[in-house]
Amino acid sequence: MNAIDRFAVTGCAMLTGGADRAVELSAEHGNERKQYGHPIGRFQAIKHRNADMWIDMQSTRSLVYYATWALDNDEPDAGHAVAATKSFAADRLHRVFGDDMKNHAGWDSPGITMRTSTSNKLRAGTISLAPRIVS
Repeated sequence: MNAIDRFAVTGCAMLTGGADRAVELSAEHGNERKQYGHPIGRFQAIKHRNADMWIDMQSTRSLVYYATWALDNDEPDAGHAVAATKSFAADRLHRVFGDDMKNHAGWDSPGITMRTSTSNKLRAGTISLAPRIVS
């Protein structure tokens, strides 16, 4: 069971690294894209979304660090730490990648489908990796 736990935490760590890059790309895009004569990163809604993305990513990173430490030191709550990390990462990182797609003007709603190359890459990554890590 220990090898499976280590694999799960490693998967969460990889997703956290991807989320870190998504936050960076979202911030860069917000500074480059202009709307109404201003970078979209100056709009309150984009600022709040980027801040929420960063908080979710850093919170997941902290849980990954703790779960890794617990496994390395054979702590009695290591199994609980791994389970909490998988659950939290699946929920929060899904939100981070979804918000990044929104910031890059990619969304799905009835009658509207608009995707950019970044949103397609993120969508492919979250759909193929998330179910494997959660199960």
